[in-house]
Amino acid sequence: MIDKILYKNALTYVIGNVSLQSIPFLLLPILTHYLTPEEYAIITTFNIVVGILMIILGFNSVGFISVEFFKCTQIQINIYKNTYTVLLVVSTLIILIIANIVQFIFPLQLLLPFKWINIAIIVSFFNLIIGLKLLLLQFEKKAISYVIIQLAVMLINMVGTVILITIFNMNYEGRLLSAIIASTVMGILTCILLFDKSTLFSYDRTKIKSLLAFGIPLIPHKASKWARGGLDKILLLILVGAHSTGIYSVGYTLSLAMWVLVSSIDKAYTPYLFEKLNNERSVDKFKVVKLTYKYFIILFIIWLIMNFFLNYTLVYIIGKEYLECKKYIIWLSLGFVFHGMYLAITNFIIFTKKTYILSIISVFSTVIYLLLAYLLIKIYGTIGAAIATPIAYFITFILSFYYANKVFPMPWNLTILSNDT
Repeated sequence: MIDKILYKNALTYVIGNVSLQSIPFLLLPILTHYLTPEEYAIITTFNIVVGILMIILGFNSVGFISVEFFKCTQIQINIYKNTYTVLLVVSTLIILIIANIVQFIFPLQLLLPFKWINIAIIVSFFNLIIGLKLLLLQFEKKAISYVIIQLAVMLINMVGTVILITIFNMNYEGRLLSAIIASTVMGILTCILLFDKSTLFSYDRTKIKSLLAFGIPLIPHKASKWARGGLDKILLLILVGAHSTGIYSVGYTLSLAMWVLVSSIDKAYTPYLFEKLNNERSVDKFKVVKLTYKYFIILFIIWLIMNFFLNYTLVYIIGKEYLECKKYIIWLSLGFVFHGMYLAITNFIIFTKKTYILSIISVFSTVIYLLLAYLLIKIYGTIGAAIATPIAYFITFILSFYYANKVFPMPWNLTILSNDT
């Protein structure tokens, strides 16, 4: 029964995420025809800032709720949820105050006007509130509700983008404004769903310590993940300019098709795995290992099919000015294959709450990535950043595989296990 639920939820997440990510793909013809590569680079910069803020706000402690979900009563989960929300509100206010004081004393000249920094903080806050609701739905195995909320955010974003850019000629600001509207509207709605009248808002200050003890060690890990998805574009802005960065960003967006798949499966697989790991029977572990290996093989097959398809259809998807991005996609999407393999393994470490291991691995592999990306960009240009991506993700996967088996041994040698059983 659990396996059927896993496959059903995985299919729901895949269909939902494909629909979800098809929206940015549908927007690409509009964005690449109405915006210059330089304006596209500004949008990319805004997304980078939001990514950084979402690492800082809330201290990544929402993951603690997922680990404790199957061990706690609903009342205890509500207390953790409320305590996390209080932590998030306080950290958001502090960051807003600090950002404006710093800008007042030391005015910074950024590619992104400072007013968008304040707006990015608000967007990040609402995105994390939405993320909290999505996490609860994920572990309640309500995949359809999960997908509906995500689609609502993206549809508001898409409709707003089309109207503001094509009708009101608002260029990149139209795209950013639509993101703000989507996050704010759905963030407020999510707050209503999270804290309805039937749920007493009570929090426990003593739980903050547990949340922070789990989340703070993850900050370097999350920052490293962001660095591999954000600093490449910053390096490109510095070394090759906004035009090439805009084209590279389009290739990155298209390669996210691979990420859609791996993140969808991970959303269904994580609750399933955590339930399995609470059962020490070797037969369950054996099934988990077999399923993991099958998943790895499927990822590579899909990667080949996706790149074959894009090779012949890209000319019909994006503007001619952006066609150069084709050569980046094969490398970037391969990186997401290794990232999917990493996600399947890293849950064993998260389950043991030894999150500091993930931070050590991520920081190490990211330093290697940045050095490699810098050298390859200097030698080969923009494609150097794309080539460095799968190398970094592969290193992260290998290190995670090694340490995951240290903290939570699994029967990865199927031959030995089958003989024993």
